Amino acid sequence: MKPDSLLFQSSSALPAEIEENLIILHTKSGLYIELNPSGKVIWDLLREPIGIQSLHEKIKLEYKNLSSEDLEEINHFLKEGIEKGIIEENESI
Repeated sequence: MKPDSLLFQSSSALPAEIEENLIILHTKSGLYIELNPSGKVIWDLLREPIGIQSLHEKIKLEYKNLSSEDLEEINHFLKEGIEKGIIEENESI
């Protein structure tokens, strides 16, 4: 991920809520990912294109006591989402 990239939900991602979790199916590959409630918050923030820094700031507002380790885990989730095709990345204009 590039620091100036915009991230957003892929149009090929089909989400479905199951209890407190969210299952997202990538319709082109058949791969899926299961998100816990925290992951669902991140997913919701990706409805519209958003920069990584803005995403981090909004998550910090939601979860006041985020550590650098938490932010690393968020970045790992974003990278995994890009690899699985449920998150798209475009360079900022």
